[in-house]
Amino acid sequence: MGSLKGETLAFREKRETVTIHWKQGSIAGIGGDRSQTYVLCEYAARNGYSVPIYIQEGYEIKENYTIDYRFQYGIQDDIMFFVYHDKGQKPYQQRFRCNGLQEFVHTANELLKLAGMDIAWIAGNYLKDV
Repeated sequence: MGSLKGETLAFREKRETVTIHWKQGSIAGIGGDRSQTYVLCEYAARNGYSVPIYIQEGYEIKENYTIDYRFQYGIQDDIMFFVYHDKGQKPYQQRFRCNGLQEFVHTANELLKLAGMDIAWIAGNYLKDV
C-alpha cells in the first residue's frame, strides 16, 4: 500500500453505484444493520494502472485525489481498492468486492435469515487506514 500513499490519482470514469450492507454494533448478530451507497469510480495512477475508489454517495467525485489519511483501503482477489467515506462506518473489505466463495456464503446467509439466523457478523477483515 505504501507505494500509493501520497500519489495523486486522475479520474477516468464512473463505473457503477453499489449499496453495501453490513452489521455494526450488533450483539451476537442481533441488530446493528447498516447500509451505505457508494459510487465506484476508476482512477489512474501515474504509471497508468487503474485504481478503483468507492466514494460514499453525497461526497464529491473529484477529478484528482491524493491518497492520504482520508482514505481506507482493502485488498480482494489481488485487487487493491480505496474507500472514501465516513470512517466511523466499519464494513468489512469483502462487502465491496466479493469472490465466488463469499458470494456463496452471502447467499447461504440470506437463506439462514429466513429461519431467523444471521451469521454475517462472524468473520471478515475491516478496511485499513492509509
